[in-house]
Amino acid sequence: MKMVDNPDAGLEKYMTSWRNSDDPSPGDYVFRIENQGLPETVAYKGTMKRYRSGKWNGLYFSGTPRFPNPIFKPELDFENDRLVSIWEPYDSSSIVRWTLGASGVLERYTMNARRDKWNSVYSNPQDPCDEYGQCGFNGICRFDKPVRCECFKGFAPKFQKDWDLQDWTGGCTRVSPLICESGDGFIEVKQVKYPDMLRFWLNSSMSLGECRAECLRNCNCTAYANPYVTDGGRGCLMWFGELIDMRENPEADSKQNLYIRLPASELDYSADLEKEKEKKSPIKLILISISSGVFVSAFINGAKSNNNDLELPVFKLATIVAATNNFSRENIIGEGGFGPVYRGYLSAAEEIAVKRMSRTSGQGLEEFKNEV
Repeated sequence: MKMVDNPDAGLEKYMTSWRNSDDPSPGDYVFRIENQGLPETVAYKGTMKRYRSGKWNGLYFSGTPRFPNPIFKPELDFENDRLVSIWEPYDSSSIVRWTLGASGVLERYTMNARRDKWNSVYSNPQDPCDEYGQCGFNGICRFDKPVRCECFKGFAPKFQKDWDLQDWTGGCTRVSPLICESGDGFIEVKQVKYPDMLRFWLNSSMSLGECRAECLRNCNCTAYANPYVTDGGRGCLMWFGELIDMRENPEADSKQNLYIRLPASELDYSADLEKEKEKKSPIKLILISISSGVFVSAFINGAKSNNNDLELPVFKLATIVAATNNFSRENIIGEGGFGPVYRGYLSAAEEIAVKRMSRTSGQGLEEFKNEV
């Protein structure tokens, strides 16, 4: 099956539902491919979105499983400046039928020639989490949980009474506003169908670290991600404003992760570092100041000589600079009110986390030490 998107030239090919099972006149639903920044397929009821596949991530549509479909292979191509979506069966002799029902359900069938019978091999929506905006703004849908919708960390239900009645469409709102210049950071949401691209910025060549830095520079940026999972993850996709239509997708690629912006007051990096310790070899936490190498040595030596403080090893500033690739943005694993936290490597087997205090943090040495 082919679907074509080029509305500017009047060249579109899409599916329209019947009015009902006995009336083939156009019904309420259409299913089409769109190319708003990144391609995806969307079902509409009138002008309202019913469900969407998620954006194309270089291998597949991000809201669908990453594992190969045994019957169909999705492909995207451009033919004469027209975006074309193609679902071809692996077996060219297969007889395939697609339908868009009067209720908006998309189904794919294959013919069992021996039994002379159509077999349904796929339908969409598959569960309530496929329904567009099921959890409202800033909420994520997890179909296998007792409570289907959850607010992200740093958010709370906008209408708690509705939420208690399992009406989640009002979504979630921030607990604390973003400060922008005062240490905003990010939480990572793993293997998720990306939010709808209502307001966005896209770059195909930036790294994830560069994307993070670009998002921090723009006070309107609320989340970022790699749009493509190919080549280990590449490109920069930033969202502005509210986020909508996200669902957990455990079958997604491990690079398909979303980074949501939060104020420093809602971030807990000590917990993140503990998780890193559980997953990998022990991580040494090193505290340094931006001001000078002399201050680094004095602080670390002082910490070692005081039994009430953390026992920290002594490192030269040059060693830390080398370990963190000169405090590269790509090495940043978190950021709080004091400044960024960097991942570094003293050797192939020894990983460290370096917390660097910024001049603009407004905090002193004692507060900095107490942070740890």
